Amino acid sequence: MRQKPDVSPYMFSTDMSVNVSLTLNKIRKRIRMANPAYKPTSRYQGRLKHKRAARRIKPGIVR
Repeated sequence: MRQKPDVSPYMFSTDMSVNVSLTLNKIRKRIRMANPAYKPTSRYQGRLKHKRAARRIKPGIVR
């Protein structure tokens, strides 16, 4: 199977927030094609998951 080219950032809008959101959508679409079970989470949810996993492995102070 041929490897797909890298995702190029969207740069056609004058509003950078539009460019960023469209680029992130391209990246998420590529991830979903590779792994249909992928569920995007917020940074807050990711930090909570990481903290819970750290507590299960080694109880103690987790920042």
